[in-house]
Amino acid sequence: MIETIYVFHALPDTEEVVLAGVFQYDTPRGPGKFRYVRSYLDRENALPISPVDLSTLRPEILQAGDRNEGVFGVFRDALPDFWGRLVYASNNSIPSTDVTNIMLMRSPDPLRIGAIDFSSENRIPEFKTIPKVHDMARLVAVAQEVLDGNEGGLNLEERRILLQGTSMGGARPKATVLHDGKLFLAKFPAKGDRFDNARVEMALSDLARFVGIETPNTQLISLSDGRGVFLSERFDREPVPGKPGFFFRKGFMSALTLLGFDEMENPLGSYPAIADAARKAGIDCGSELYRRMVFNIAVRNSDDHLRNHGFIREGSEWRISPAYDLMPAPAVPGLSTFFDLSIGVGRMGRKATRENALSEAARFGLSQSEANEIFTTVSEGVRDWWTFYANHGVSGTDTEKFSGSFST
Repeated sequence: MIETIYVFHALPDTEEVVLAGVFQYDTPRGPGKFRYVRSYLDRENALPISPVDLSTLRPEILQAGDRNEGVFGVFRDALPDFWGRLVYASNNSIPSTDVTNIMLMRSPDPLRIGAIDFSSENRIPEFKTIPKVHDMARLVAVAQEVLDGNEGGLNLEERRILLQGTSMGGARPKATVLHDGKLFLAKFPAKGDRFDNARVEMALSDLARFVGIETPNTQLISLSDGRGVFLSERFDREPVPGKPGFFFRKGFMSALTLLGFDEMENPLGSYPAIADAARKAGIDCGSELYRRMVFNIAVRNSDDHLRNHGFIREGSEWRISPAYDLMPAPAVPGLSTFFDLSIGVGRMGRKATRENALSEAARFGLSQSEANEIFTTVSEGVRDWWTFYANHGVSGTDTEKFSGSFST
């Protein structure tokens, strides 16, 4: 059975989302095929959806590889991971393991990450403003109901709000919310958390900014029970001047897509390979990427997989996105001193050491002295990490869990 999915694309500085092409997927045969439609190609401001896998602006058929269930990487980037699939399964009364990429592409979602959207019909509904969340605690409780499999009592409004932002990646419960006139991704606490994730992530975002890394605007909301909700402004959206609640969309792709991999191939990726591929795609990010790699070593962030590195389209040009999903791994001082990042660092593979980080400096466009200076600056900059924890109310017990996680 051939399934047809219409692919829409938002071009720079316009709210209009136009039909860009048609994706056809033959379920038993796969992988899928895509072609740009003539009406899109005839636009003077037409841009490729992706600079790597859909970069050819010609009316020819482009075929996806066998990865990502036969879906182009940039399409997969616009689809949810664990949490969003759980919410989708809950709303459709099916097991989350039965959710496929094609299922998630059948219905439009104006809050997908990036500038593309999908529909099984050659139209998408007119975008409506996003309602403000007046009771964050209730939304946290609703998310917990979904996690517990007890979502039967959710009303339609709660389901609708919870669906906002489910196309964003990651496993933590979350939703996109309107806050202070801007679009934020709200990450909620859950019963099984080992520490206050929101306060720790807030502290890490501030620490990253302190050592010179670009991060989104972040805020922390404290609930009455003392837990926190972490808010991170959507860097793929820009408010439309004079139209509160409306936003321009910016293109997005992950480093996974840049390298042409899928999730199972994450260990094959590396920071030097990202730098090489970005340069080939016309993206200059070597120094910034190197600083982020060093930061992840310095704060023991081993959740630095390829989906946690992204690129956005600003106007017609692509650049590395602000850093996101920064979270250290708890470690006891003196134990497990050596660790690996989730992707390669240098010639010694994934080993999180200074020697390994310096070994491939040239691939980031850096001299040995430049790379060494960045490593020293970042390592020294994180030494007072505990003050950032204190500034955001991380408890003494939670702070102690990370006492062996940072460079000293």
